[in-house]
Amino acid sequence: MQSVTTFLLALVLGLGLALRTAGQQPDPAAPILGTWLNEEQNGKITFAQAPDRTYTATVSWVRPGTAGKLKVGDVIAKGLKGSSSRYAGGQLYAARRGRWVNGSAYLPDSRTLELTGSLGPMSQTQTWTRVGNN
Repeated sequence: MQSVTTFLLALVLGLGLALRTAGQQPDPAAPILGTWLNEEQNGKITFAQAPDRTYTATVSWVRPGTAGKLKVGDVIAKGLKGSSSRYAGGQLYAARRGRWVNGSAYLPDSRTLELTGSLGPMSQTQTWTRVGNN
């Protein structure tokens, strides 16, 4: 009887761990994932899913000689939540101001990303283009 109980307990714990781990897997179908090129074509960011299932973007390329405060590896977006074409509740780094502002993202189509940062009643949107087929 003890071996049956031990087996059932191990099965339940194993199943629970498997389900918990499965729930933490990245969503490979999230349209925001991948690498994006800015309008000036002098910088790229790459969106990935964080362990808390929010989306984060880091600078993945900066054209040599580009003036600015950002460098490869800097986080410029964090905490974005959503799916499909709309993401909100996050923060964007406003490099010119040197501060974090409220942020959202919208994908009007599969190749276009609009990042909007807002501070109080003012907002600014930047358009990014998907790089390659990622």
